[in-house]
Amino acid sequence: MIELTIEQHSSALADPQTPKRVLDPVSKEVFVLLSEQTYEQVCRRLLAAESGEIDVGRLVDDAMSEYDADDPLLASYQTAKGE
Repeated sequence: MIELTIEQHSSALADPQTPKRVLDPVSKEVFVLLSEQTYEQVCRRLLAAESGEIDVGRLVDDAMSEYDADDPLLASYQTAKGE
């Protein structure tokens, strides 16, 4: 694992929603620095999809859970629907 310097940390926090591009000074290859959470949510699912192991229902459930988590009126929708 590579540890960021304080300067690099500050730069990464300047815009935390945007992945950072990192240049290898020897090979000139560019890498993208993602948070572990983003990697788990996105990359692992893509790799599973490539291997044919994707669970579409789970993806929909996860997306709806994330959407519902920020809805302060969710409880009122659920009770109104049951009436």
